[in-house]
Amino acid sequence: MNNTPQEVLANVRKDLKERRHSQDDVAAKTGYKTRQSISGILSSDKYMTADQARRFADAFGYNPEYLTEGKGSLRPEEETHEDKKLSPEGLLDLPRYDDQESFEAAFTGLIDTLMAMYGDEFVRQFLADVLRYVTLCVDPRKDRTLRLMMQALNTRPNPSESEKAEIEEKTIRTPAAQKYIENSKKNVLERLYQTYGILTEI
Repeated sequence: MNNTPQEVLANVRKDLKERRHSQDDVAAKTGYKTRQSISGILSSDKYMTADQARRFADAFGYNPEYLTEGKGSLRPEEETHEDKKLSPEGLLDLPRYDDQESFEAAFTGLIDTLMAMYGDEFVRQFLADVLRYVTLCVDPRKDRTLRLMMQALNTRPNPSESEKAEIEEKTIRTPAAQKYIENSKKNVLERLYQTYGILTEI
């Protein structure tokens, strides 16, 4: 049995609200000029037209048949490999993309979804802290503070490899630097935990 137009649009409104999309945001993503256009579509007592359904499907991953006829569910129940999208829930089951363009579209969609769900400020801070934490774990020489310390000791414009090693020995490998790295990792991890808590409460 097909869903009624009222049920379809109610589910669309609910999904957009849960994903924290304003009508202005929806208008921008679907190519409409005003929020009034979105309000008219979502408050109608009719199914979406094919054009409206295509726009919403492209922007939010909805099932066009559900939007135009009430068939199936809001999102495709079974995704093909080509249609599979990168999503927060699917990060541990990543699809393979055959070209950079496909991956870029999927990754951009992931970031857009995160921004819409959690807000720009929290996502930017979270990603920045992730990058800082990984840097401190993998190659602390690229950490800004340690890099400045190394530059302060580097008086030659083109130091040799032995001179670079000596500079590193006087900075990163000192007990003070190692303590700084460990404390920095701890502080960043605390911020990550706090931000993650805020994100999961929204």
